[in-house]
Amino acid sequence: MNVLIAFYSKADNAESMANALKNFFKLKNFKIKFLKLKPKKEVKVDEYSKLEKIDFEEDLVDVKSFDLIIVGTPVSNFSMHPVVEHFVRKLKNVENKKFGIFCSSVALAGKTVQKLSGILSTMGADVVSSVTVKSLFDLNEKKTEEIKKFASDLLEKIS
Repeated sequence: MNVLIAFYSKADNAESMANALKNFFKLKNFKIKFLKLKPKKEVKVDEYSKLEKIDFEEDLVDVKSFDLIIVGTPVSNFSMHPVVEHFVRKLKNVENKKFGIFCSSVALAGKTVQKLSGILSTMGADVVSSVTVKSLFDLNEKKTEEIKKFASDLLEKIS
């Protein structure tokens, strides 16, 4: 199975979550594409939403070859980070693709998962599972278990 894990992370929480997912799926012998979303030009978070387009260091648009796409975002102003929204909105061939969503939050997550899920669903994607992990510091054992449970749930729903 071919899995894309695409995420944005300014701090280490979302990246730690993405790494936990990568390790989970590697143990299952899945082929993993690990994509940390890196804008060519970093700006302040409120300036991203004013941009019409964000160019990424690695620009992956077509998800046709993936069986499962997992998108990760930190919470920014009670919503997904604008970098993730730009990335998701330009994806191609998402119709009937299975998606998972994870978000990292230090406080309230607002409607992060609902908004991201809504965008993907409007594009024809099938969002099968999501998780929000609240953590101010690095992932501890309890938080890592939440990620593993999410990964197991994804695996169950795509099998």
